[in-house]
Amino acid sequence: MTNLDKFHSYLARVPSPEHFITWDYYFMVASVLGRKVWHNPLDFFPVFPNMYLVFVAGPGVGKSLPANFVREVLDGLRVSPYKDGQEKLQETDKLLGTERTKSPVTLAPDDCSVERLINLMSTNTSSFFYTPPGGDKPVEVAHSSMCACVSEELATLFREKQNVLVQWLNGAYNCGTFKRETEKHKKQVIKNMCLNLLGCAVPKWIAKNINEDLLDTGFAARTLFIWGEKARFKIGILRPDDSKKHLMSEITEHLKKLAQLTGQVVWTKEAEEWYEDWCINKSHIHLNPNRRLASYYERKRIHLLKVAMNVHFGYSTEMTLELSDFKQALKLLNQLEIDMHLALADVEKQPIHKVRDIILELLAEKKDVTVKTIRLHCFDYGGKNPDEVITGALDHLLSIDAITNSSVDGKNYHYNLTKREEA
Repeated sequence: MTNLDKFHSYLARVPSPEHFITWDYYFMVASVLGRKVWHNPLDFFPVFPNMYLVFVAGPGVGKSLPANFVREVLDGLRVSPYKDGQEKLQETDKLLGTERTKSPVTLAPDDCSVERLINLMSTNTSSFFYTPPGGDKPVEVAHSSMCACVSEELATLFREKQNVLVQWLNGAYNCGTFKRETEKHKKQVIKNMCLNLLGCAVPKWIAKNINEDLLDTGFAARTLFIWGEKARFKIGILRPDDSKKHLMSEITEHLKKLAQLTGQVVWTKEAEEWYEDWCINKSHIHLNPNRRLASYYERKRIHLLKVAMNVHFGYSTEMTLELSDFKQALKLLNQLEIDMHLALADVEKQPIHKVRDIILELLAEKKDVTVKTIRLHCFDYGGKNPDEVITGALDHLLSIDAITNSSVDGKNYHYNLTKREEA
């Protein structure tokens, strides 16, 4: 029985769709690996196994059950902080009853704004040593890694400063460096960052917060939107199966071993040849031609590599990726693609999105624009309730810090684009 099989067996009484549980398992693997395992040399376009997953389904389908369980597992993991050469210190601490442990995963709070996430990551720096291929001396690598299992609180992230959020999320997915300078935070630099993101949402929230423009910003291209049609079965009281506790214990031990891994993965010759052939000759084949998946397909080769690493480390601690890892990763992605458009089905240029775009274009051309002027430009595009749509668009742009307003008398407001500081 593989670790993935054990995870499914342990959660057999959970009614969530089977593929939700599968991807939750691989999210655990990715979170434990963080930025400590990678493909390619660190100084030449490295790719890390971190993932962004958003489970989309209606109420009662079972989005949050396995997601919250995964968070509890990651939060409870503990590994030894003792390094090579500290065996005597560890033995002494054992005798004194003061043996130390540490968590291999830094979890973000459940309900967390983008500002708090950025600040937490900027202060969460750790390091490890590894010996590069062909090298004879270990090298110290510093990184800022974090796991965000935000479950139903995904809306918290998107409720304000969406432009900052997307910039940061894109950088964290690429495991690069994030820089910005503001009056409040002065100069802020996060080097070698890494984020694993898991969120749950209902279709209505996706329609309201993920518009076509956001699909083109890079965030949606980096995110796997996982659709769930219905729960596998109905339940009354959800009770654990005590006879299967050992299965979760075995998975936990495997995750602890993964937490100790560091370094660059290598590929078998067959795996390398297969991946190269797929990228050059087959990556143009789109199983789902829906336009909303265009940005996903542009980055599918990166998704494939990330998922292949997680598939491999889901069952092994060896640093060599096999051909079977890539084939299984492709199978998993292909299965998602068939229904991925359903997760984004309501994403379109709704009246509020069109009005928002007109407002931004108007403010890019003029300063101190009045509500009356905005209404004249937008009224014909507001649908059945233009005044309500215009007000909603202004409130949304203010909430994400895209525009500012000011008033002398508290009644007649003037609107301007928010001045951006250099990142």
